[in-house]
Amino acid sequence: MRYQTFINRLCLTQTLSFLGNTTLSFGIGIWIYEKTQQTLNISLGIVALYLPALFCSKLVDKFERIFPPEQVLLVTNSGNTFLWLITGLLIQNLQYKLALLYLTLFISGIFRAFQIPAMPLTIRRHSANDQLQHNVALFSFGTACINVISPGLSVLLLKINGIMTLFLFNVLSYPLTILVLACFLKANYKFNPNKPGNFQWQSGDDGFFNGR
Repeated sequence: MRYQTFINRLCLTQTLSFLGNTTLSFGIGIWIYEKTQQTLNISLGIVALYLPALFCSKLVDKFERIFPPEQVLLVTNSGNTFLWLITGLLIQNLQYKLALLYLTLFISGIFRAFQIPAMPLTIRRHSANDQLQHNVALFSFGTACINVISPGLSVLLLKINGIMTLFLFNVLSYPLTILVLACFLKANYKFNPNKPGNFQWQSGDDGFFNGR
């Protein structure tokens, strides 16, 4: 079916990026406890990650109506890549590591608030009626696997080289998703300065990601 190849690749690569991010979140909680021996500090990290979803809900709804969900996914994945790369570089030399982690988790939470609804919107938008349930189930299965794997994986990565291994694993989980989305947008959207969001849909019959 049209665009099914794109959906398959996006589900696979987005699951990989979610694995990186979820593994990092678990690992940061473990690292914070090892350094401070205070569960309150772990709770503050969790609050920092999920708090933006409360404040950004109306803004997310507005953006999802204006910008294509594929573009939202591209921006949030790219943003997370640079965010955690910069944090990994800074944290080695900063005295207030905990404060930096809280700030980074908060910004990552903003990206997360936009990213989570954008993925199912993209799946619904490009799935044929007879493939929609299959595609949703495919991504849900990947998410369930992440929840099973990431706690143990975070412990394993921490033992290799501490928190820096978590940062590296997370950053490396994004490029494939970014590539898939960038190629799809290039093949199927054209710039329109008169349209909100500046992009309008165009059919890309020969696009690489218009798999059948």
